[in-house]
Amino acid sequence: MTKEEFMRSLGSHLKSLSAKERADMLYDYEEHLRVAMEQGLPEEEAVASLGSPGVIAKELLADCEVPEADKDTSVRNVSRAVLATIALGLFNFIVVLGPVLGIFGILVGMYCTSVALVIGPLVAAIGLAFAGAGTAFLNVFAPLASLWTGTAVFPLLLAVGLGLLLLAFTLWVTKWLVRGLVAYVNWNVSIIKGGR
Repeated sequence: MTKEEFMRSLGSHLKSLSAKERADMLYDYEEHLRVAMEQGLPEEEAVASLGSPGVIAKELLADCEVPEADKDTSVRNVSRAVLATIALGLFNFIVVLGPVLGIFGILVGMYCTSVALVIGPLVAAIGLAFAGAGTAFLNVFAPLASLWTGTAVFPLLLAVGLGLLLLAFTLWVTKWLVRGLVAYVNWNVSIIKGGR
């Protein structure tokens, strides 16, 4: 592979980066090749010593995305860091994607439970308030009217309170899980790169 082919291939693999980041990275590799050829290495050997442009691009993308997720833990940045890390290999795909899907499933379950605990009793209370209105739609709630006694109010309020507490706890857990996921991706990238 010639220097021009290598640089064109590397540039096309790095197209998801900004033009400035891509230009900086391409310049670094062009310098590596220039120095190697000044030291007497033929062009093809200098290019071959760097490795595959695809593998280099995957490592460079992971190097860019993971620190960005460290700085700003938005869903977009963390997702890009996870995807860049997954792109480093099939084994890594299994190692990173499994925990990410597990964490995502747990969080979805916690959010759904907390929302159900808040909304369910409120819907039941509204239905009970309109149970005697006589409309066919609102009569769906008529069987719940037997719950609307003095002893049924406390469990409904308790469920709403538990739902709000679970929602607050889930938001707190989400914050820490995102931080943990970013640290996990950082660790995973360092393992793949041989502890660098």
